[in-house]
Order: sequence, then structure tokens, then C-alpha cells
Amino acid sequence: MKSTNLNIEAPKNAVVHYTTDGSTPKISSAKYTKPIYIDKTQTVKAAIFGANGRMGDVFTANYVQTDYVDAVSLKNPKPGLSFSYYPKFYKVVNLISEADKTKTATTAAIEIPVEDKAGSFATRHKGYFYAAEDGIYSFFLRSDDGSVLKIQNKTLVDNDGMHFAIEKSAQIALKKGYHPFELLFLEGGGGYTLQLEYSVGSAKRKAVSAADFVVE
Repeated sequence: MKSTNLNIEAPKNAVVHYTTDGSTPKISSAKYTKPIYIDKTQTVKAAIFGANGRMGDVFTANYVQTDYVDAVSLKNPKPGLSFSYYPKFYKVVNLISEADKTKTATTAAIEIPVEDKAGSFATRHKGYFYAAEDGIYSFFLRSDDGSVLKIQNKTLVDNDGMHFAIEKSAQIALKKGYHPFELLFLEGGGGYTLQLEYSVGSAKRKAVSAADFVVE
């Protein structure tokens, strides 16, 4: 990634000030009026300021300059994801054991095709994510309880552990094509949430769909 633009969404008529050196923004800091051009590793901090000069919460974005990740070649890609189901309680995803697996299937996207689910269980979706263009991909993972998203066999979003619905996100620069994908999920009991969305560049985020995945 050579450069990108940071768009800050704020309430209408809100006054936002920001810094690009990692320091806390002040009323005297640069005022946000257009997307912030990023062309090197840096930390951007921004905050909304009231008419009285009082500062609201500080938003932090860490940017690391990196190369685009190459896609992999597939001989016979087919729509879907490989799904595995583990009806057992786990505190974190690295404890999931293949010996506990009781069901496998192919899903169109992020689905849990089990009618009579155990009170506690874990799932694994595995396959390839299709990047439709070269770009900076932002992934937003919301879950209750824990979840971990891996792209190119490396952890990208770590939302692991037992907790209420929490969203975490991360970015990766992907070249057009297929990229190894794995999503691990834990449910400890009492109802669950599992949602994955993404955006490319400054485009609006959207939920992943069947068009985004293949298996081989």
C-alpha cells in the first residue's frame, strides 16, 4: 500500500480536529474538512469539539505502510465455504479440537446450518475470500461470544474469548483474486451473534455474501 485516504464520519455540523503524529488533538489542531491523505506509517487521532471547546472521545487510527498481499491460484474453485461444527464449550478458539467435530457441510457464506444446536459450541468456516479488485480491505467482525478472522493464514481480527456482542476491525491490502480465509467462532451459552462485514477503500461497508467465497 503506497497511500490511502482516511474518511471521518461525524454528525452533521460537527467540528473535528485531528493530528497525524499520535498526539491528542486540541482545538488548535488541524480541522477536518476533507479526507486525510496517508502515505506513510503514522497514527491519526481525531475528536469532535463542542462550541464551548470541550473535546469529545478521541478516535485513533494506526496506519502501517505495507505491500499488497498476493492472491493464490486455484485449479477448481467452487462457490461456498467449508463448515465444521463442534458441540463443546471452549474459552478461546485455539482450544478447538478436531476430535470434537460432529458435523461438516458446505455453506454459501457465514451460516450455521445446525437445527438443534448445543448450548455451547464452536464453528469453523474455511475457504477463500475473493477480492474483486486491488485495494485496502477493512473487515468488521461482531460476535457474542468469541471469534477470530484469519486471512492468508494469519490472524487479522482477534475478537476471541467470552463476551457480549463486540465489534472489532482491521485492514489488509489485498491484490485482486483469491485469498485463504478462516473464521472461528465460540458460543458459551445464552444466545449468539456472528456478523462479518467489509469495505474496500472509502466505499460503504457491506455484509459478506455468497459471491465473496469459494472452496477448492
